[in-house]
Amino acid sequence: MKIIIAGLAKTGTTGLFYKIRNSLGAPGREMFEPATYICSENAESVLAKKLIKPKGSEEFDSFACFDKKIGIIRDPRDWMISMLLYRIFDHPACENDDAIRRMMELLRRKEEAPASVSVLEIASFFRGLPLSGSGAEVVPSGPPASMLSDVEAYYRKHVEMITSFFQKHSDYFVMKYEDFVGQRLESLEKYLGISLAGTAAVDAQFQRVVRTKGAGDWRNWFTQEDVLFFKPIFAELLKSFGYPDDWELPDAQTISPEHASGYVRSLICERRAKALLRQPQRAQELIAQARSTFKRFPSRHLHQAQTTRAELEQDLRTLQITFHFLVQRLAELADPAARLRKLESQLSHVREKLETTQIKLDRTRDERGQIENSLAWKLMRPLRFLQKFLGILCVGFSMDWICLADNLGDIALS
Repeated sequence: MKIIIAGLAKTGTTGLFYKIRNSLGAPGREMFEPATYICSENAESVLAKKLIKPKGSEEFDSFACFDKKIGIIRDPRDWMISMLLYRIFDHPACENDDAIRRMMELLRRKEEAPASVSVLEIASFFRGLPLSGSGAEVVPSGPPASMLSDVEAYYRKHVEMITSFFQKHSDYFVMKYEDFVGQRLESLEKYLGISLAGTAAVDAQFQRVVRTKGAGDWRNWFTQEDVLFFKPIFAELLKSFGYPDDWELPDAQTISPEHASGYVRSLICERRAKALLRQPQRAQELIAQARSTFKRFPSRHLHQAQTTRAELEQDLRTLQITFHFLVQRLAELADPAARLRKLESQLSHVREKLETTQIKLDRTRDERGQIENSLAWKLMRPLRFLQKFLGILCVGFSMDWICLADNLGDIALS
């Protein structure tokens, strides 16, 4: 059986992938974010997960031969909160200390008093993050009208993207994220024809995608300003997929730091730790710094309790980055076969690119040869004509000399 799972980032595609994989026992070939799939008549079992991205809907056409196709959706209000916080992992500003400091301050304000900071303000801040690790300026508090327009366009684009995907791929089974995390899987089990008794625990390398594993937390984040701004954007999508048009907010809102600033800090540390794998010298320096921090941590932070919050943040960040680096490094050392598979995959990818490039070069060489042959033929025609004309002249010139020589010979004899 061939199964494809599709959905936007942060809609549970990874969790559902592992749920099905662990339920199948031996799913056969696994494809995590493949570009395309070459359909064949073989009976191989395939489980694939692919994100829906802008201008990428046509990439799913190559999966048309799959037996089971699942499209997972999520309440767009919960999705935007989760996606908003996760985006820092792939953002260049992850290396910008000033941007990170301001971001943490904004999130802590939100945690302490949820109504004091709107989601719109946070979204505008994130959209305005610098596209480098330098000390470039970031968007100040109180975004201008142009930034609000940018935020609206960004979310309208994603609404259109998910709507058009399911319109084009109407044969996909629609699975709600809320049903998945709530273990309401009867309809999906009936569609797949299997029991989904396996765990949804994801591998360690993808643990960062896990945040609350719940639904409805957007009510703790939204303000009345957010309701007025985002309701016209998400209303039609909510209606299309059967979500209630309920925007009521609780009187008392609570945001856990574990799911806000703590989650973002963990993503930043993991991203920086990942970069250290390519910087052995910097990694050694950080390990030495972490060792020193361990030694002085009790006296500095526990016994005297005179340190500032900024110093504590810096020490914790150092420890977290080092921890993530060591976990990733140990994972590579503990599973050399996985490392070998990764290298083989990279080598295969390079080989495919080389073969593609060679085909393009051969095609270009053939086209160039055809052009050269065509030009040579066109040039040879006038040259042959000129050669023939010169030959005639030479023959005529030679005959005149022969006649002249004969006449001179006759005169000499007489």
